[in-house]
Amino acid sequence: MPTIHVQYCGGWGYKKYYNALCLALDDEFGSGVVGTTFTADPGTTGNFEITLVETGELIHSKKGGQGRCESEEEKQALFAKIRAAM
Repeated sequence: MPTIHVQYCGGWGYKKYYNALCLALDDEFGSGVVGTTFTADPGTTGNFEITLVETGELIHSKKGGQGRCESEEEKQALFAKIRAAM
């Protein structure tokens, strides 16, 4: 089971994007297939960074231009990276 770690901006209220991502992961892979952990940054950072825990690989980065994983395109790109890690 792959595990992803999401680091998100606590100051901008990005937890809602993390929660939505968790629901999308459950819809795509089934409940509990992909493990998730998170860190909420204190203050305003603008981060929404997703790392594959097993390898330490950054697989999604808002600061890198990939958004908050809201669009179907962003989610499918992330899902493909998770599938590759399975």
